[in-house]
Amino acid sequence: QNNATDWLFTAGLGHVGRLDGDELSTRFEARFQPLGRWQMAVGYHSGERSTDSAEAWWLVSRDSTSFEGLYQPDSRTTVGARLASLSFDAGSQSSVAEGQRLEVFGSHLVARRYPDWSVRAEYVLQDLNRLERLEGAVQSLFERPLQTGELLTEHYERVSVGMRWQEHSPHSLLEQQAQPGWFLDVNTGYVLSTDTVEYGLGGGVSWSLFGDDEIALSAGYASDSLSGASSLDARVTYTLFFKTAGENR
Repeated sequence: QNNATDWLFTAGLGHVGRLDGDELSTRFEARFQPLGRWQMAVGYHSGERSTDSAEAWWLVSRDSTSFEGLYQPDSRTTVGARLASLSFDAGSQSSVAEGQRLEVFGSHLVARRYPDWSVRAEYVLQDLNRLERLEGAVQSLFERPLQTGELLTEHYERVSVGMRWQEHSPHSLLEQQAQPGWFLDVNTGYVLSTDTVEYGLGGGVSWSLFGDDEIALSAGYASDSLSGASSLDARVTYTLFFKTAGENR
């Protein structure tokens, strides 16, 4: 990150174990501020896990190229959208599906005190417009033959609203020094593609071990997901802060 020019470049490398072997995942994102109230980001992720179904989580590799735009009309309000182009591989079969994912969202800080209180609204749409028939080598990995539409979610559409209470920002890469804190999320929404109501709960906490570092733990539960089933996730991050000339990190 360079505060003088308002840009942030993030790169990541990971290891993903799948049914047919291990794979490396990569993540690149460039975020910049072209104007005072605008922020843009472009990103590329490869080898990500797919959360469309339990079988997809273990087998399918997802690549995405995304563009995001944010606008902040005032210090408390942010609106934005993110559009991603998706492609999926399944085992030895490349490009079993392609499509797009659109997210439109907005948030407003209701109270700026300890803790901060914000509200958020979001619209999510995923459409896969080309699903290929699964080959025999891929089908042999399942107990019974599956259609591509059972492995991946061809159409998903959801609207939701939520609230967050937080003190500082656990997991954030934008802080300049360790700031231990916590957060609590409460969400509810309606899945238009399945005509179901969904809800979610999440929370996290962070603290400093040696003064110039921060470890953060968080977990979340959602009653509905791309697969149509409930989901539970957890995250752990460790951040070490360095001070250099000009306070760049």
